[in-house]
Amino acid sequence: MAEADDSASRIGYISHAIDKKDLKPGDHIFCNRLLSIYNHHGIYIGERDCEVIHFSADEKGLLQKKKGRQSNEIMTKVAMLAKKRDELPEDSAEATKIQLQIDKIHGHNRPVCIKSTTLDNFLHGSKVRLVSYGSSRIKKLLSFVVDAVHKVKAMPPSETVKLAQHFLKHPVEWGNYSLTGNNCETFACFCKTGRLDIAAQLHQFDRNFVCETDSRTPYSTAMEALQKYREKRTKPRSSLVSTEITLWMYPSLLHFHIVCFVSFYFISIIVYLFYHIKNKYL
Repeated sequence: MAEADDSASRIGYISHAIDKKDLKPGDHIFCNRLLSIYNHHGIYIGERDCEVIHFSADEKGLLQKKKGRQSNEIMTKVAMLAKKRDELPEDSAEATKIQLQIDKIHGHNRPVCIKSTTLDNFLHGSKVRLVSYGSSRIKKLLSFVVDAVHKVKAMPPSETVKLAQHFLKHPVEWGNYSLTGNNCETFACFCKTGRLDIAAQLHQFDRNFVCETDSRTPYSTAMEALQKYREKRTKPRSSLVSTEITLWMYPSLLHFHIVCFVSFYFISIIVYLFYHIKNKYL
């Protein structure tokens, strides 16, 4: 039986920092970037030539212009071919033929974004931090970094590693980078759970407190998650529009900070006026 994910028992309520020696293959890790304005996420693999797999523009996960975008037609074609291949016996001539077609597409349309790197390059001078899964409702509500605590249970770590390695080898199948809908956190969360709707760094309200009402593990293996992902990818573009999250549909992290600042400002004014009137007239 595969080892269960134990990330929830390895972090506290305030700090998600973890010692490098305590990392385990399949961990969802992150680090602060740009004066802690945003976090960069990845999956720890722990192999000498592949310590971390992450979805980003460059090796260190810096915010740069994304290059190597492929069309939606190419991504859909790859997903359809992969789905058809998986329905055939692995050693059949037809499956081999389809795999050659996929490899040819990968060779001509390989995106820049999904990479393997060393842990030091990934961290870029920051501390390594751990995202937890299978946490209690209380821990999520009281945690200092709420979007790094998930109630949803994760797949076994070995399955997470398989999923990350699959997309490293077949990056065209994952798709283009999108700041709000398909970013480094989306990739890492998917590798852990098979879900695309719980990456909450840029969706503080809806994904933290709405999408995680069901904490069950959606998938138990990497293949189950991959097959479901391919089914969604092969749907017509119009049927996917309703599930795509954009910056204008839901509050982002920036919107969250603005709302908090404005609310605090007006509350402070009201409190000041209340005490001023009380002391002067009452």
